[in-house]
Amino acid sequence: MNTRDFDALELPQMSPEQIESRAIWREKNQHIISRVGFLLSMYYLDGHRNEKRDGLLKIVSEFIGFFRERITSYQKENSKRLTPWDGNGIPKCYLDLSHQTKRSALYYIHLIEQTDRNNEDPELCRLMAFASDEKTPWRPLSAVKIHIPPTWFFRNVETFVDAVNRWCGYVHCQHGSAGLGVLSNSGVGFQAEPSHYFFLKRYPGLEFDAFGSYLSESAAAEGQAYRRPRSSNWLTMLGDENLALLGGPHAVAQQIKPGMEFLGYDGGAIIRAGQTPQWGDATKGDIPRLYSEAAAIIKPIRFEEYKFGFIKVPDPLDYTEESLKWLRRFD
Repeated sequence: MNTRDFDALELPQMSPEQIESRAIWREKNQHIISRVGFLLSMYYLDGHRNEKRDGLLKIVSEFIGFFRERITSYQKENSKRLTPWDGNGIPKCYLDLSHQTKRSALYYIHLIEQTDRNNEDPELCRLMAFASDEKTPWRPLSAVKIHIPPTWFFRNVETFVDAVNRWCGYVHCQHGSAGLGVLSNSGVGFQAEPSHYFFLKRYPGLEFDAFGSYLSESAAAEGQAYRRPRSSNWLTMLGDENLALLGGPHAVAQQIKPGMEFLGYDGGAIIRAGQTPQWGDATKGDIPRLYSEAAAIIKPIRFEEYKFGFIKVPDPLDYTEESLKWLRRFD
């Protein structure tokens, strides 16, 4: 795709089926390297603890329940290749770790609907997660990142919101976000073409999570900055600690505007900015109003101490400057 083709796309006018088939960016070799779908990111602490590992497995089990007919493969520890999934629940290799082993080892889970044998397509149905171990204090956060097909999401909005509420409680989510987003492969944030940038620049409602960049930069920043929220979107998750930094749950709830919701979970709360996700369109000056309200709530504690950018941008733009502009797009 070139920028002229991209400019002709009108994503807010597309059906969910069209989003899945047309909201994509291909390299010159026709491999898909970027696409739009639904994106959920959750970050939590103490991933080595038994109850957090068990909570993560509950999330995985429910994800499988939703997408059993779509999941094709999983990835074993220390393997670069995907293994065909037999359809019989959580893969045995993820269950075999004893509690003692869980505490002392990094725990990695990856389930996916693989449609691209080249493994370049970020794919529409995917769960990536890891739980930290107790031996590496410099890697304090654990995380779950999930891609969801728009066709499923728009048929199951309330089912999804209820699931996110449960999932946050299972691991006592420290912070997170969910919304329509640009889907990416882990470790491929700076591909040859600035494909993510064109989507994000035009449609401010799209979320993006440069998993690796955020984890490394927030862990390196002073003052345990990794404990503070990375972003806000249609759903914004805040753990009890972050709610306290903002004055407590009551103070945050008082900032909820008409059309928004404040949904408690075990260990925090979700700010819901409207009944359904919004796109916005920067070319028309359209910034989703309720998204701006959610951003204003977390702005005092939002993590912004990036030393490097996390979005590939066209030359001669500065990728750190443009990344921070995107982060502050709702301000």
